[in-house]
Amino acid sequence: MTNPPFTPEPFHARTIRPVGLRALGGRRIKVYEITRRGERLRPFDFESGIRLAQIDIQRAPADAASPPVGFMILHQGAGWNYVVLGTWINENELATRIWRSPRESDEWHPAESRGSFCVWDLEVMWHERNTYVRHVLREDPNLGAYMGDWIEASAEPSP
Repeated sequence: MTNPPFTPEPFHARTIRPVGLRALGGRRIKVYEITRRGERLRPFDFESGIRLAQIDIQRAPADAASPPVGFMILHQGAGWNYVVLGTWINENELATRIWRSPRESDEWHPAESRGSFCVWDLEVMWHERNTYVRHVLREDPNLGAYMGDWIEASAEPSP
């Protein structure tokens, strides 16, 4: 039995927009939105997912080896909404958790144990990794500089 040929949907850039800072569980979290071209994020659809992230982060407070910073991605995908939470722990590790909900639904659940990140989430994560190395993993860590260093990308064509 042969597998059908792999035919991916062509990649299209999505808008990545910094939203601002949020305090969660004693940490300062940078919040990003990711949307498809021509769409605006529907914040109401994400309230329950953010609440689940807040409950989760309060169960694991930052310790002396964990800087009290991280980031959250609110990703409005084609069929699903995602909340991706990344917190820095043990000095140089990124703890991640994902919650998801069918689009335009309030039925949020943790992603399966094999939860994954899409190429758009990885763009934010790569920026956050590089920003963390540049500003925090150095002899004179600067959490303020980390918190002020954002990625922003537009899916809209340039004029």
